[in-house]
Amino acid sequence: MTTWEMAFDSAVHLWNLFTAGNPLGAQLAAGLSDVQRSEVIQVLDGMLRERSAGAPGAVLRAELNIGTGTV
Repeated sequence: MTTWEMAFDSAVHLWNLFTAGNPLGAQLAAGLSDVQRSEVIQVLDGMLRERSAGAPGAVLRAELNIGTGTV
C-alpha cells in the first residue's frame, strides 16, 4: 500500500484540476449552473479549510493498493 498526496492551493485550484484534468469530472460539472458551481466551490473551500486548520489550501491523501501480476 502507498499513499498518494495531492496538494491544492485553494478550492478553485481543486475545482479547476477536477474539471479540466479529468473527463469524468468535466462531464459531471458540465450541467451545473453558475450558482451551483459557486456553491460547490464554497463547500470545497470549507472542506479544505477544515483539513488545513483554516488555511485556504490543503494536502489530501488517498491510500492506494497497487498490485502487479504475472501469467
